[in-house]
Amino acid sequence: MTTPPLDRLRHALRLQRLSMLAEQLWAALQGPLWLAVLACALLWSGLLESLPRPLPFIILVALALTFAWSLRPLAKLRQPAAANVLRKLDAVNGLENREASSLGDQLVEGSGAAELWEAHLERKLSALLHLQLAWPASRWRNFDPLALRVPIAIAALSAFLLGGGTLSSGVINAAQLTTPVPAKPVTLDAWAKPPAYTGKPPLLLTSPAFAEKLKAGEPISLPENSGFSLRLANAAEPKVEVVSPGGNTAVALAETKTGKAESGFTFEARLDKPATIRVIDGAREVASFPISLVVDAPPKI
Repeated sequence: MTTPPLDRLRHALRLQRLSMLAEQLWAALQGPLWLAVLACALLWSGLLESLPRPLPFIILVALALTFAWSLRPLAKLRQPAAANVLRKLDAVNGLENREASSLGDQLVEGSGAAELWEAHLERKLSALLHLQLAWPASRWRNFDPLALRVPIAIAALSAFLLGGGTLSSGVINAAQLTTPVPAKPVTLDAWAKPPAYTGKPPLLLTSPAFAEKLKAGEPISLPENSGFSLRLANAAEPKVEVVSPGGNTAVALAETKTGKAESGFTFEARLDKPATIRVIDGAREVASFPISLVVDAPPKI
């Protein structure tokens, strides 16, 4: 069963009204959209953090006020009137006799041309059987004749991929009227003290020489029952894990002691078996010390 021409016209009228409303909405959102992209580019790039205070705060407030001002066209959105939608259908389909927009015309009473009017309506409805709709137009040329959207989009993409900032950190840092105090770096000192009877001196395990050995994957060889100590400063969530060499099995060392002092987090242990000591701050590994032991042998002459 075919759809009557009048029903087809109503369906086309609904779709064309939605298309025109979407076009109005897109035009109203172009300003806020590109202001938001520009703000994201500034925050992702970390550029605001390098400016003297309180300039980042002033820029942030100016962007917020400009963004709020750019939302004004959204308050003016109105549903397109039926007459405007019908005229749009006339223009899109090239209906020079206004077959769509003149459907609301009525015959003057007493004119005596009812049959002629009916034939006229049939001809108009037959011309509306295959209506084409106009899709929403972007109107970029009217809104941005200089094509500034292109460098803004490229800057935002580059800042997102290469920048060191985030939206939340950028807003927080820009909102501060004074220069934030830089976070103190995490510092680690670790040393081992061989038993006194070995006659060997204490070893600073965080020295450049031991750092090169650890970087090359060489284990640290210590006499059995050596003392191990470390001090971790400025760490947010310090923790020490002791695992077996090359595995994840927890190892219990003799006489271990963990605590916190004014200088930071401390850990002490007596090494009675080989182990890998991992120093962790939150989810980040600060250092790892793979330790192998030289077993005590009976004294001989």
